[in-house]
Amino acid sequence: MNKTIIPVIMLLRSALPACAQATFEAAAIKPAAPGARTVIAVQPGGRFVANGVSLKLLTGLAWHLANYQLAGADGWIADAQWTIEAKTDEALTIPAWAPPNLPEVIAIPIRALLEDRFQLKTHHETRNLPVYRLTAGKTGSRLTQADPSSSVPGTFRAGPGAITVTSATMDQLITLLNRMTDRPVIDKTGIAYRFDLKLHFAPESATGPSATEEASLFTALQEQAGLRLEAATEAVDVLVIDSARRPSEN
Repeated sequence: MNKTIIPVIMLLRSALPACAQATFEAAAIKPAAPGARTVIAVQPGGRFVANGVSLKLLTGLAWHLANYQLAGADGWIADAQWTIEAKTDEALTIPAWAPPNLPEVIAIPIRALLEDRFQLKTHHETRNLPVYRLTAGKTGSRLTQADPSSSVPGTFRAGPGAITVTSATMDQLITLLNRMTDRPVIDKTGIAYRFDLKLHFAPESATGPSATEEASLFTALQEQAGLRLEAATEAVDVLVIDSARRPSEN
């Protein structure tokens, strides 16, 4: 099973007007300290702070892509860790959000920052990839719908043999499954509401449908959540990193 790493994301809201085309007027970038904890913070007014982040992670967040949708993200692009402090040239309202859905209002200046300071050059391709389709079972899902009046962003935790989500979206569950399976997971459930879910399964059972343990991840999804992972091939939008350079400090 792939090692599950979930960055610490701090969520703060601004009370100032939004500007969807903002850029960072100032940005300091330097190598992170060895072993730095991964932290990404969007603070009031449009201040962006990140520590222990790779260019690969930032690219995925800025373009709203999962790891399997990034190609050419190897070597230092995936391994080198950076510390970034940046401030937009406009005061922004940051809407309530939860990973992996970084608001576009802050994703836009991050894209510009990566293209400027990292000299990031990319292009999009459509590729046929082996995937798992996540579908509702024959009798429908067994997800517990969360309180629709709650405005609190969803929370999710994953560890050996356990997944717990509270008031989460299907995008968040897909993000977790993408970190735990041997191929990308594509949402085909049609579920748009927020939900609560607890899964328990054998810790080393998430490598594919050949896992036969009674409490495999695949079995747990079907029996405990009413969801199925089915092997398939899908045309997937992929962002190809053509080139990038390590940024100079300032």
